[in-house]
Amino acid sequence: MTHPTRAVFLCLAFALGGCVHAPPTVRARGPLVSLLALTLPDPVGTRPLHAAVFAPPLNPVEGDSLWIGPYAIQAREDLPIAPGRHPLVVLSHGHAGSRWGHHDLAVALAQEGYIVAAVEHAGDSWDDQSAFRSDRSLIGRPYQVSAVIDAVLADPRLGPLVDPARIGVAGFSAGGYTALALVGAIPDFFRVAGYCQRHPRDPEICGGPFRHELELHKPLADPRIRAAFLMAPLAIFFGPDAFEGVHAPVFLASAQKDSVLLPAENANVVLDALGGRLLLANEIPRAEHGVFLAPCSDELKAHVPLCLDPPGVDRAAIHAQLQGELSAFFSTALSLRDE
Repeated sequence: MTHPTRAVFLCLAFALGGCVHAPPTVRARGPLVSLLALTLPDPVGTRPLHAAVFAPPLNPVEGDSLWIGPYAIQAREDLPIAPGRHPLVVLSHGHAGSRWGHHDLAVALAQEGYIVAAVEHAGDSWDDQSAFRSDRSLIGRPYQVSAVIDAVLADPRLGPLVDPARIGVAGFSAGGYTALALVGAIPDFFRVAGYCQRHPRDPEICGGPFRHELELHKPLADPRIRAAFLMAPLAIFFGPDAFEGVHAPVFLASAQKDSVLLPAENANVVLDALGGRLLLANEIPRAEHGVFLAPCSDELKAHVPLCLDPPGVDRAAIHAQLQGELSAFFSTALSLRDE
């Protein structure tokens, strides 16, 4: 989940600056990757579903970052994609986030040969929170990721370049919940009542009634997804038996001092339940929830609390480590084959 202040500022930045603007250019570090836009119908709503697709370029190109809203994206829209059959990773943001909030991780994976589709969840994004505090979002998010996979595989530009046997998902916060559901964890949305009895002052989860709006019309799990990388996952909806169907490799990254999604109610639930089934786990010392969002510009730091880190926490260095962990995890996990 993300803080409402962040959502308000992102909305302001996009409204005032448009979707793309051009402040003074910033030199990119490392080669640029190819950037494509993907638009498709939302399987649980009426608004279009958008995704940004990051892909390895045919030839390495150094250049200036592309400014999109408040983000400097290390990509270019006119770069041909490298041929071959690339693994696909779908990236799911947190509550009130956007498809650009983890752009550095998407770029790093694309530089390593992955195609990354960063979905913007209609109903739970920076400019549309109509499904917040409802099972329409929590059921809809996994369906939206599956719809993005369908769209990528059907796209004439991208489909021939994707290896359908090597598909993974990475998710932050509510996106971590999404990733867990996609690999077989079964949520129980009525568990929110018990959580709010224990933590009635939680402004995000318990700040209003939880709405039951949408019936499950198919399983949330997508058997095409072979691995999940979790960053500070929302896990209050998962009970003791929720993880029995999770057999895919899982990486769990958490923030030791997370005050937004308390580790005891979230990350530790996953850690305790999956135990030996986790491929890897990493707790970032002293870090807060926002550490998993891309390092922020000075402009964002001045307005967005989740851009600020406690003393001794170097977000840029942590993201350099995360980038390596993402690549190494998916390289191993997506090479595993069923017996």
